[in-house]
Amino acid sequence: MRAAILAILHAGAFNAFLVLLFLGVLRIVQDYAIYPRLIGHERVPPDARWAELFGRGTRVVRIDRVISINREFDIVSRFYTSNAVAKPLVRLPRDKVETANFKAILLQELGMPIVHVTQTVEAANAPASRELQMKERPRLVIKATAYTIGGDTVYFQEFYIPANQRRLLFDSELKY
Repeated sequence: MRAAILAILHAGAFNAFLVLLFLGVLRIVQDYAIYPRLIGHERVPPDARWAELFGRGTRVVRIDRVISINREFDIVSRFYTSNAVAKPLVRLPRDKVETANFKAILLQELGMPIVHVTQTVEAANAPASRELQMKERPRLVIKATAYTIGGDTVYFQEFYIPANQRRLLFDSELKY
Protein backbone atom coordinates (compact mmCIF):
# COMPACT_ATOMS: atom_id res chain seq x y z
CA MET A 1 0.00 0.00 0.00
CA ARG A 2 1.41 3.36 -0.97
CA ALA A 3 0.38 6.17 1.30
CA ALA A 4 -0.77 9.56 0.10
CA ILE A 5 1.37 12.63 0.30
CA LEU A 6 1.70 13.71 3.91
CA ALA A 7 2.85 17.21 3.17
CA ILE A 8 4.52 19.40 0.66
CA LEU A 9 6.07 22.26 2.47
CA HIS A 10 8.50 25.00 1.93
CA ALA A 11 10.36 25.92 5.10
CA GLY A 12 11.98 29.33 5.11
CA ALA A 13 15.48 27.84 5.43
CA PHE A 14 14.90 25.45 2.54
CA ASN A 15 15.42 26.50 -1.06
CA ALA A 16 13.67 23.43 -2.44
CA PHE A 17 10.38 21.78 -1.65
CA LEU A 18 10.53 18.80 0.66
CA VAL A 19 8.16 16.03 -0.33
CA LEU A 20 7.25 13.65 2.43
CA LEU A 21 5.44 10.43 1.79
CA PHE A 22 4.75 7.63 4.19
CA LEU A 23 7.88 7.26 6.32
CA GLY A 24 10.02 4.28 5.60
CA VAL A 25 12.83 3.95 3.13
CA LEU A 26 14.58 7.23 2.41
CA ARG A 27 15.66 7.89 -1.11
CA ILE A 28 16.45 11.00 -3.09
CA VAL A 29 13.90 11.77 -5.78
CA GLN A 30 16.60 12.28 -8.41
CA ASP A 31 18.43 9.04 -7.51
CA TYR A 32 21.30 10.58 -5.61
CA ALA A 33 23.45 8.27 -3.53
CA ILE A 34 22.61 7.52 0.09
CA TYR A 35 25.34 6.48 2.53
CA PRO A 36 23.95 5.24 5.87
CA ARG A 37 26.26 4.72 8.83
CA LEU A 38 25.53 3.25 12.24
CA ILE A 39 26.56 5.54 15.09
CA GLY A 40 25.60 3.13 17.85
CA HIS A 41 22.89 2.03 20.20
CA GLU A 42 22.18 2.53 23.89
CA ARG A 43 19.51 2.07 26.49
CA VAL A 44 17.68 5.31 27.26
CA PRO A 45 16.62 6.37 30.75
CA PRO A 46 12.99 5.87 31.77
CA ASP A 47 10.75 8.76 30.74
CA ALA A 48 7.02 9.48 30.74
CA ARG A 49 7.14 9.63 26.93
CA TRP A 50 8.43 6.03 26.71
CA ALA A 51 5.93 4.78 29.30
CA GLU A 52 3.10 6.29 27.23
CA LEU A 53 4.38 4.80 23.96
CA PHE A 54 5.71 1.39 25.03
CA GLY A 55 4.12 0.74 28.42
CA ARG A 56 5.20 1.41 31.96
CA GLY A 57 8.44 -0.31 32.96
CA THR A 58 9.49 -1.12 29.37
CA ARG A 59 13.21 -0.75 28.77
CA VAL A 60 13.79 1.38 25.68
CA VAL A 61 16.80 1.24 23.35
CA ARG A 62 17.86 3.92 20.86
CA ILE A 63 19.65 3.06 17.61
CA ASP A 64 21.36 6.05 15.98
CA ARG A 65 22.31 6.27 12.32
CA VAL A 66 23.66 9.03 10.10
CA ILE A 67 22.44 9.07 6.52
CA SER A 68 24.69 11.01 4.15
CA ILE A 69 22.77 12.33 1.17
CA ASN A 70 25.04 12.33 -1.87
CA ARG A 71 27.83 13.28 0.57
CA GLU A 72 26.32 16.79 0.60
CA PHE A 73 24.58 16.79 3.97
CA ASP A 74 23.69 14.39 6.77
CA ILE A 75 20.38 13.35 8.25
CA VAL A 76 20.46 11.87 11.74
CA SER A 77 17.99 9.08 12.48
CA ARG A 78 17.13 8.07 16.04
CA PHE A 79 15.13 4.86 16.30
CA TYR A 80 13.54 4.03 19.68
CA THR A 81 12.02 0.66 20.52
CA SER A 82 11.67 -1.77 23.40
CA ASN A 83 14.69 -3.81 24.42
CA ALA A 84 12.88 -6.99 23.28
CA VAL A 85 12.44 -5.58 19.77
CA ALA A 86 15.92 -4.02 19.62
CA LYS A 87 17.80 -7.24 20.43
CA PRO A 88 17.35 -8.89 16.98
CA LEU A 89 18.22 -5.60 15.30
CA VAL A 90 21.48 -4.96 17.15
CA ARG A 91 22.57 -8.60 16.76
CA LEU A 92 22.68 -8.19 12.99
CA PRO A 93 26.04 -7.57 11.31
CA ARG A 94 26.93 -3.87 11.38
CA ASP A 95 26.51 -3.40 7.61
CA LYS A 96 22.97 -4.81 7.80
CA VAL A 97 21.99 -2.49 10.66
CA GLU A 98 23.43 0.49 8.78
CA THR A 99 21.31 -0.18 5.68
CA ALA A 100 18.35 -1.96 7.28
CA ASN A 101 14.73 -1.23 6.60
CA PHE A 102 13.64 -1.84 10.18
CA LYS A 103 10.03 -2.51 9.20
CA ALA A 104 11.12 -5.41 6.99
CA ILE A 105 13.38 -6.83 9.69
CA LEU A 106 10.64 -6.57 12.31
CA LEU A 107 8.38 -8.61 10.05
CA GLN A 108 11.04 -11.18 9.07
CA GLU A 109 12.71 -11.61 12.47
CA LEU A 110 9.83 -11.07 14.88
CA GLY A 111 6.71 -11.58 12.77
CA MET A 112 5.59 -8.03 13.61
CA PRO A 113 3.93 -6.38 10.62
CA ILE A 114 3.67 -2.61 10.87
CA VAL A 115 0.14 -1.67 9.80
CA HIS A 116 -0.03 1.99 10.72
CA VAL A 117 2.49 4.82 11.03
CA THR A 118 1.72 8.34 12.18
CA GLN A 119 4.15 11.10 11.42
CA THR A 120 4.63 14.73 12.27
CA VAL A 121 6.90 17.43 10.89
CA GLU A 122 8.10 20.27 13.07
CA ALA A 123 10.88 22.80 13.38
CA ALA A 124 13.96 21.37 15.11
CA ASN A 125 15.05 23.08 18.31
CA ALA A 126 18.43 24.85 18.34
CA PRO A 127 20.25 22.64 20.89
CA ALA A 128 19.62 19.56 18.74
CA SER A 129 22.73 20.06 16.57
CA ARG A 130 25.07 19.97 19.58
CA GLU A 131 23.36 16.96 21.11
CA LEU A 132 23.27 15.12 17.77
CA GLN A 133 26.81 16.19 16.83
CA MET A 134 25.58 17.37 13.44
CA LYS A 135 27.78 19.59 11.26
CA GLU A 136 24.82 21.80 10.40
CA ARG A 137 21.91 22.79 12.61
CA PRO A 138 18.84 20.69 11.83
CA ARG A 139 15.91 22.74 10.56
CA LEU A 140 13.23 20.06 10.56
CA VAL A 141 12.53 16.96 12.59
CA ILE A 142 10.21 14.28 11.29
CA LYS A 143 8.78 12.02 14.00
CA ALA A 144 7.14 8.69 13.20
CA THR A 145 5.37 6.21 15.45
CA ALA A 146 4.69 2.69 14.12
CA TYR A 147 1.95 0.35 15.31
CA THR A 148 1.06 -3.34 15.02
CA ILE A 149 -2.34 -4.77 14.10
CA GLY A 150 -3.34 -4.71 17.78
CA GLY A 151 -2.43 -1.03 18.10
CA ASP A 152 0.73 -1.59 20.14
CA THR A 153 3.60 0.81 19.50
CA VAL A 154 6.57 -0.96 17.92
CA TYR A 155 8.89 2.01 17.43
CA PHE A 156 9.25 5.75 17.49
CA GLN A 157 11.71 7.37 15.07
CA GLU A 158 13.11 10.87 14.59
CA PHE A 159 14.83 12.22 11.46
CA TYR A 160 16.80 15.45 11.94
CA ILE A 161 17.21 17.28 8.63
CA PRO A 162 19.40 20.34 7.96
CA ALA A 163 18.67 23.00 5.35
CA ASN A 164 19.48 21.61 1.92
CA GLN A 165 18.84 21.95 -1.80
CA ARG A 166 17.42 18.47 -2.31
CA ARG A 167 13.92 17.12 -2.65
CA LEU A 168 13.64 14.18 -0.25
CA LEU A 169 11.18 11.32 -0.52
CA PHE A 170 10.26 9.17 2.46
CA ASP A 171 8.62 6.18 0.85
CA SER A 172 7.43 2.80 2.02
CA GLU A 173 5.64 -0.13 0.48
CA LEU A 174 3.74 -1.96 3.20
CA LYS A 175 2.87 -5.18 1.41
CA TYR A 176 2.45 -8.34 3.46
